[in-house]
Amino acid sequence: MSAADRPATLPEAFQRTARIAPDAVALRTVGGSQTMTWRDYAARVWQVAAGLAALGVGRGDTVSLMMANRIEFYPLEVGAQHVGATSFSVYNTLAADHLADVFANAANKLVFCEHQYVDRIKAGGAPIDRIVCVDGSPEKTISVDDLITRGSADFDFEAAWQAVQPDDVATLIHTSGTTGDPKAVEITHTSLLFEVFGLDEVLGLQFGDLITSFLPTAHTADRVTALYIQEVIGAQVTVVPDIKTITAALSDVRPTVWGGMPRVWETMKAGIEAKVGAETGVKKALGDWALGEANTRAQALLAGSEPGVADRLQYTLADNLVLGKLRAGIGLDRARWLISGDAPIPEGDVGLLCGPRPPDDRGLGHVRTQRYRDREPPTRRCVGFRREAAAGPGDQSGRRWRVLRSWPAGHEGLPQRAREDRRGHRRRWVAAYRGHRHSRRWRQCLDYRP
Repeated sequence: MSAADRPATLPEAFQRTARIAPDAVALRTVGGSQTMTWRDYAARVWQVAAGLAALGVGRGDTVSLMMANRIEFYPLEVGAQHVGATSFSVYNTLAADHLADVFANAANKLVFCEHQYVDRIKAGGAPIDRIVCVDGSPEKTISVDDLITRGSADFDFEAAWQAVQPDDVATLIHTSGTTGDPKAVEITHTSLLFEVFGLDEVLGLQFGDLITSFLPTAHTADRVTALYIQEVIGAQVTVVPDIKTITAALSDVRPTVWGGMPRVWETMKAGIEAKVGAETGVKKALGDWALGEANTRAQALLAGSEPGVADRLQYTLADNLVLGKLRAGIGLDRARWLISGDAPIPEGDVGLLCGPRPPDDRGLGHVRTQRYRDREPPTRRCVGFRREAAAGPGDQSGRRWRVLRSWPAGHEGLPQRAREDRRGHRRRWVAAYRGHRHSRRWRQCLDYRP
């Protein structure tokens, strides 16, 4: 897709994507007991948007979500986008006082949540117009069905989503609060689309790619690799409500693109080694030899060299006899790309997990899907310890831009536009100060680097 043909907002992207194959499955649970097609997904988004408009939620208002990874999250989030609202998730582990701080800072108009979180939200005391419960209707809340019945058949859905502008704030990303009150960064539609299309340039994403949502939806990685990639590209998302079950879920999903934290890869490595170690006799000897060949190949790629002819032949044999079965056993036999992020991954773990893969077109890529985008070129896609910045939106000359992911701590009273951080670093950054009530809410922007 050329730059000129790309959608300008997330609602526009979703509307295009939903029309590609309306009867294809867009959302599912592990095991497929619950599914939603793109046709039903788009219809639900219309219903949610109409209901929100009937409650007075519109462009520039803020809507938050607090729930586990579940199918219902997606049409609620995307429906809020279609009326121009800024929608964001909060961590389910936040205490009542932290929730109150986040909601007050964001000036929430409405919260979607599960029944189990209603009392905690109320205990925080933040001024919220409505609480919409996805699995019931406790006192002083309404259910999602109630929300939908309030929608008017005369609601001009097309006009609502077409009124959303590229520079409108699509979501808020909050800090964890471990070093002070949680702070929020405003992310525009332009920035999120830049992120997704940048990843697409590297990964070659496709409509129907199989991915999972298992991290908290408040986490940037889950929002980018599940929600936004799905809206823009059309990936099929399988929701995994309990992160502890992700390794078992992979065998069901068999994802084509998947990422996890180093701890997840470490667990998989331990499982593979334990499975081989439990064998006896010829099977154990064959397994140990195959893992050795995988590591030999991986270490060569880590060193930037190509394995010799003999090593390639040995690896091919090991792959046919053992490694392919190991891939299928953990559900990664169809993966075109595997991603590691959030923290450095030990080279030993990388070597084992990168090793058991066909040598020509697959590898373990390290792509940072944070609020700035580094990318690992396909030529270095086995392991990425070096990253290069991507060209910015609208930039046709190959110059480099960087999307800021932070702001200087302690600068609550910063003037409206600032050019340097408090340490005087030469990086140029720009933040939009939102006034006293939003003193911890800053506008993400692009930092030009010639």
